[in-house]
Amino acid sequence: MARRAKILVVEDEGIVAKDIADTLKKQGYDVPAIAFSGEGAVEKAGRVRPDLVLMDIVLKGRMDGIEAAGQIRERFGIPVLYLTAHTDDETIKRAKITEPFAYITKPFEARELRTNIEIALYRHKAERKILDYQAQLKSLASELALAEERERRRIARKLHDGIGQSLAISKLGLDKVRGSESSAALGQAVKEASESIEQIISEVSSLSFDLSSPIPYDLGLEAAVADWLDERMAKDYGIATEFEDDGQPKPLDADIIAVLFRDVRELLMNVVKHAGAKKVKLSIGRVGGRIRISVEDDGCGFDPAAAAANAVKNGGFGLFSVRERLEQLGGSVEIDSAPGSGTRVTVTAPLKCEEASKVE
Repeated sequence: MARRAKILVVEDEGIVAKDIADTLKKQGYDVPAIAFSGEGAVEKAGRVRPDLVLMDIVLKGRMDGIEAAGQIRERFGIPVLYLTAHTDDETIKRAKITEPFAYITKPFEARELRTNIEIALYRHKAERKILDYQAQLKSLASELALAEERERRRIARKLHDGIGQSLAISKLGLDKVRGSESSAALGQAVKEASESIEQIISEVSSLSFDLSSPIPYDLGLEAAVADWLDERMAKDYGIATEFEDDGQPKPLDADIIAVLFRDVRELLMNVVKHAGAKKVKLSIGRVGGRIRISVEDDGCGFDPAAAAANAVKNGGFGLFSVRERLEQLGGSVEIDSAPGSGTRVTVTAPLKCEEASKVE
């Protein structure tokens, strides 16, 4: 059963306040509190955290409804609907500053009240989604910038500590050759220089592989995923692995291969970092003109809704960024998980980029 929306009624006339509350209850809303002053409205809004405040403007006390609405909006982000008999220009001008979701004049019709409340609740929910999405994108952009800088430092260290030192050793050896008249010394110097160059070639190859593995493009996504499971999950992290491929041909575009390989690695690293799993199973198959990949673990599981809501606060952008990339391709992400029961993440994407453009 859907939760009933909570509405705080702010009205300084007791009989009128009760009548409004009764009307709201008949329409299916909860009225957890009634406030008779601006100060009381702010206090009760903070305490009961309603979904919406129905606010009169002229109230008893030093704080009127407009000032109270401004504080409620600023402090708690709760939408306000004005319900008042005052329609003069000055009052409306002041009220507009608080960005109310509606301005209903007394006497009101019950149908009019319900319509405005429903629209306000829907609009507020939509605005919250947009704000949360913007916050996620902003934080993700920051995290991507940090990740890029970390990768730059890693490459710089590898160039300096590995390739740089090997080149320096080669140079020293060649300098010795230049000043030596001994054929034995010459041969030894050439041998050492050759070994250093061989080491440089190996390190350059390793660095190139780290930056962009050729396996997905040369041998296919299935081979790349199987290799990553074996080399990283099993050998590096000690997690048992199972790989299942339906054997169907999957003629993927290079751009889609790049995104899927990155996303699969990110999902597997989520298992390493967060799941506490002993085993992970990866299944890959073709369904019509789409590819379907499932990553399933026997770890601790989680609440997907709560994880999405707390992504910004906790910095959990893995699934968010995976979903963003796949949706750009016309793909999708499905998460099946619960605390204590493991997790299965299923991603789908078109085989060809032109199919992605048709989805858009």
